[in-house]
Amino acid sequence: MNYAVRSSILAISTAFATLPALALDLNANIEFDTNYVSTEKGNTAYVGAPARGATQNGRVELNALAKGINGDGFVAAKASFLAKRDSDVADDDLWVQFGTSTADLKLGRFEAADLFPLGRDTIVPFAGFDAYRAHLLRGRTGADVLQAALTVNASEAVSFELGLVERSADAGTAQVTKGLRPVVTVKFGDFSVRAGVEALKFESFNGGNTESVNRTGAALTGSYYLSNGSLNLNVAQGKNAADDKTTTVGLTGVIGALGGGVISGKAGDAKVNTVYVTYALPLMGVKNATITPALAFSQGSGSNTAEDVTALRVRINYGF
Repeated sequence: MNYAVRSSILAISTAFATLPALALDLNANIEFDTNYVSTEKGNTAYVGAPARGATQNGRVELNALAKGINGDGFVAAKASFLAKRDSDVADDDLWVQFGTSTADLKLGRFEAADLFPLGRDTIVPFAGFDAYRAHLLRGRTGADVLQAALTVNASEAVSFELGLVERSADAGTAQVTKGLRPVVTVKFGDFSVRAGVEALKFESFNGGNTESVNRTGAALTGSYYLSNGSLNLNVAQGKNAADDKTTTVGLTGVIGALGGGVISGKAGDAKVNTVYVTYALPLMGVKNATITPALAFSQGSGSNTAEDVTALRVRINYGF
């Protein structure tokens, strides 16, 4: 393990252990993937897209979580460190949160409310372009980026989250530089409805000149909760950097060991359709160990002439 990561975890653990009324949790897990993908990496649009053919990748995740309580007030923190198969070391979640049961503020690197849940998304490729899912401001931002989320719980059934992201624009790149992301969630019985908007500023550079474009997008998801999973009906709409109207709809979910979904995205005249399925099985009867075969297919149509993508992944998870 990288010495700096090991030292950081030890320092965090020691500091947390000295605080009063503190719940401290240290845990780790390994996620290891064996992949087969039918097309070139450049023709697929999803994070961590493997190259054509058979590959392997994985990481060990080390988590330190703590929560201190004083009456109705609390302070919570999480640090997740990743040791990757390519010998790289990184952080995943790294945040601090404080407030009460009515309202709290979270600062750092994290994922905000999901406006287009994919269920068990072991592998979800998109041929040609990434279907818009109101996820541009969701989070896990890069270094030196301001990310915050204010959450207000009006009742047990109604909550509101306001996300904020801001980063400095680097010359020669095109990126989102700032944005707001309000999300409302309403729960009733076995159902919930979540709606949200992304309002962002996108900057690009042309011949030394900075061009700024404002974008908005919105999404609505309805979920039905089962005793062993959930089903989600999702729709998102916005505009991409080329000023094309984008619309994405999806039916996703998890029922017991079975997970999957169907997603259809449209950006201008370009279309992409993706279907994926997963099945999680116990591994050798060992507690917290699973093996999950996953199969996915994505196809473009209209002006999207990217090669079809067929992807197979076998994922092994073991928590310890």
